[in-house]
Amino acid sequence: ERNVPEGLPLIRKLVEGADSRISIMPGAGIRQDNVRHIVERTGVREVHFTALSPQESPMIHRNTLPLMGGDRVPGEYERSITDSAQVRAIVDSATSARVGLPSS
Repeated sequence: ERNVPEGLPLIRKLVEGADSRISIMPGAGIRQDNVRHIVERTGVREVHFTALSPQESPMIHRNTLPLMGGDRVPGEYERSITDSAQVRAIVDSATSARVGLPSS
């Protein structure tokens, strides 16, 4: 599947087949607004996600003439950083979904 939300039935099948012998850690498309559903539907105990936010680059010298990567590349002077608030929200949602599920 292209991402976790599309692959829920397959992930559930893998979790059941693993029977706690190995960890199934899905990743791709996991966000705060869907992680609880993913954990509840699949029974996974771990997920892989990114929680990035764009941030203005601290670059001092900025030459606006040569565009790196072409003329349609957004974020010429941006960088992505891990957003701790997003991480906390995703972890909290995933953890709340685990409440009441059997532990391994």
